[in-house]
Amino acid sequence: MYALILFLHVLGVFAFLMAHGVPAVVSFLLRDEHDLARIRALLLISGRSHGLMYPALLVIVLTGVINGFQGRWWSFGWIWLSLALLIVLLVAMYAMGGS
Repeated sequence: MYALILFLHVLGVFAFLMAHGVPAVVSFLLRDEHDLARIRALLLISGRSHGLMYPALLVIVLTGVINGFQGRWWSFGWIWLSLALLIVLLVAMYAMGGS
């Protein structure tokens, strides 16, 4: 069961990175775009990627916590550091992004 949860954890990371990459690419494309219809289409694509990004982040956290219990990792500092880093980054991104 541990291997399955670990696989889902890694799959969640890949899904998150793919969905997070869409707004990054769109932000670069918007710099040179002047056509209003294309700007709207790019923003629509970027907004829809959030439908995968946040569930993937939830999968990452849930499977990480489950594997933390299955592997008895909670006595190690790295798992606490990773959770603290995740929280700090989420707060920082929310503060900078505004949503």
